[in-house]
Amino acid sequence: MQVYSHPLFFTQGAQFPGREHPWRLDHCKEILHNAEQVFTSGDEQDADLLKRILSLHDYLEDLHFEEKRGYTFIDEEEETYVNRLSYKTAIAAASTSIYAAEARGFALVRPPGHHAHKSYTHGYCLLNNMAIATKQLLENGERVLVLDLDVHHGCGTEELLEAEKNAFMISIYQKDIWPKDPHYVYADNCLHLPLEGRVRDKEYLETFHKEVVPVIESFQPSIIGVSLGLDTFDDEQFSWHLTTHSIREIRKTLKKYQIFGVLEGGYEAENVKQGIEAFLEDPSHRIRFVYTPK
Repeated sequence: MQVYSHPLFFTQGAQFPGREHPWRLDHCKEILHNAEQVFTSGDEQDADLLKRILSLHDYLEDLHFEEKRGYTFIDEEEETYVNRLSYKTAIAAASTSIYAAEARGFALVRPPGHHAHKSYTHGYCLLNNMAIATKQLLENGERVLVLDLDVHHGCGTEELLEAEKNAFMISIYQKDIWPKDPHYVYADNCLHLPLEGRVRDKEYLETFHKEVVPVIESFQPSIIGVSLGLDTFDDEQFSWHLTTHSIREIRKTLKKYQIFGVLEGGYEAENVKQGIEAFLEDPSHRIRFVYTPK
């Protein structure tokens, strides 16, 4: 699976005080070295791309912060920050995610996006990269299933895809950790699987095979988009203790489907590196497909 990324994701937000910080990608330097860059300077002014983003988000201009030094927060929880690189970085992440989706590749991007809603954002997120990429695939005639593996529910993705009859979302997450209010509105095309307690690989995979696989088979997607949250691992300040075994088993189970991925949470650098590498492994040992634009 080809990786798509950009150096902006490794620099934006260096002065942020929270956990969503460039250092979380520090151990991914080799992956970045082998990644393809599809976003170039000036693309943030592309009219078609901006129109696509504005069709999903009302607050794009709020991401502008012109001061060369410093940052400001844009959410009520005061934990989602923007600086002078955030607007460009957010658009780069959206563009990279679209390209990765069409290429059946992996978008190594940050900040994450699955908590970004129509009229506001929170949870470290700027734009909803998965929803933007999914909308592009839907316009291409695809039938898309979004599998959100982050320890937090992708409430923004659920909202933005709620009206899409050819999209379905499955979210496996820890119950009642964040946000404290009920997650969005429980859309008809979203399966919520909130888990409790100290979740480990065995319980997690049992839930996946029992609850997730039958729904995927029933929906019959032409492609699956994985919101790859890696805050499910040890040392991530939550109660889950998953390992790369879960990621490899999910990839193996879904090997008959076309898949793409977008990075979401995960704040310990080694966990992020190992999780991405596990996701990139080809479970069928076929030659990796590299997308060549027409």
